[in-house]
Amino acid sequence: MKLFTSIKFSFLLFILIFFHIYPSHSANQKVSYSSDDIYNYFSGIISFNHNNASQAYKYFSKIKHIKNKHNDFNVKFVRTLVELEKFNKVFAYLKKLNNDQLNFPEAYLLLGTEAFAKKDFLLAEKFFEQLNNFSLDEPISNDIMKNVLISWAQLAQQKKEKAFDTMNNISDRFHNFKLIQKTFINCYLDSPNAKDLFYKLIKENESNFSRYNFFLANYLLNQDEVLASEKIIDESLKIHDSNLLLKQSKILFDNKDYKKIQNFFDCKNSNNILAEFFYVISNLYSNEQNFSASNFYLKIALYLNPNFYTNKILLGDNLF
Repeated sequence: MKLFTSIKFSFLLFILIFFHIYPSHSANQKVSYSSDDIYNYFSGIISFNHNNASQAYKYFSKIKHIKNKHNDFNVKFVRTLVELEKFNKVFAYLKKLNNDQLNFPEAYLLLGTEAFAKKDFLLAEKFFEQLNNFSLDEPISNDIMKNVLISWAQLAQQKKEKAFDTMNNISDRFHNFKLIQKTFINCYLDSPNAKDLFYKLIKENESNFSRYNFFLANYLLNQDEVLASEKIIDESLKIHDSNLLLKQSKILFDNKDYKKIQNFFDCKNSNNILAEFFYVISNLYSNEQNFSASNFYLKIALYLNPNFYTNKILLGDNLF
């Protein structure tokens, strides 16, 4: 009986919130919702909060007509589409929203990512700049998120000085992130400093940078330094023997399947670089046990670089 009363109270409270907090953006405009709208929205929210994206999508799809009335619905529907990797649908959906309803960070992040993936780097930069108006509540801070994305959009446009200036706007408190990005920038620009920076990255004592042994090996392989590349994997496995990416790389080296290692990641491919940045964010969220947010960024990473299939290990960890 107490459980029934609690559910009934929660449902009534939800209806009050639905009608009175999110009625419309105009005080003079009355918006009415049918009982089916309320049922499907409430059911979609429950499914969403229980990480059941397929079920949430089924309910949310029935009430897409409220998209220009209810901003919170748009946020959850967009996140549901990303979770299901329905990127064509999410991009099309966002482009149909009016300006008022488009005004949330996930929208600008995703539209910027789409433009970036399509090599429209100027448009991507414009979308990423809109993130200045939001606090994204990221584990690495809004400061890093917006500046990293903008700087890579600028770098892809050959605006090197602007890109470096933007990257330097990141606080020195985030030394490790700046070092990672600086290393990838030098690799992207084919700088002779790239090798030294990769070595510096994996020798950092403050954090576990075992993953970056792979990127150093990948870089050396692309420089035709096969033996040096294989040595990096062998040596790193002596210390990080449980790292699945390094184990997979070892198997590929043993089979002399160098092309597959190279296909995982190419530091001269801007999409691959951005994918790795989103993977890092995903991993940070996973460490905080915020698995919904982790999956959101991981799916974006996989959209940008589907060849790096070992990244799906993190998805498996989250699901477990």
